[in-house]
Amino acid sequence: MKPSLNHIAITTSDLVSAKAFWETVFQAEKLERPSSGISSEGVWYKLGDLELHILVREKPGNKTDQHFALEVDDLDELKRRARGMGAMVETRESLPEFTRRVYLYDPDDNRVELLQK
Repeated sequence: MKPSLNHIAITTSDLVSAKAFWETVFQAEKLERPSSGISSEGVWYKLGDLELHILVREKPGNKTDQHFALEVDDLDELKRRARGMGAMVETRESLPEFTRRVYLYDPDDNRVELLQK
């Protein structure tokens, strides 16, 4: 079996702000977290076919080039929601297989790349 991406995990120091951002901008569907085997507070979401796990850490790490990319249908709507939450949105040069591309940053400066065909 070839490897396939199961989930992405990011960190936050403010779970309330992180939840508001992901639920408002991406309308992420909250998943039930297992009650055992997890040592930190957090929340899990369903994003398309993937899961996003947000873990609480007192000092989230340096993000530099750390990011993940989501292919979206309506980039303008997501940009509007993100800006409405006070998020920084950067328009980037498009990639060959996509017509539009932006970076946005959640409340903990996790960079999310959005791609639209």
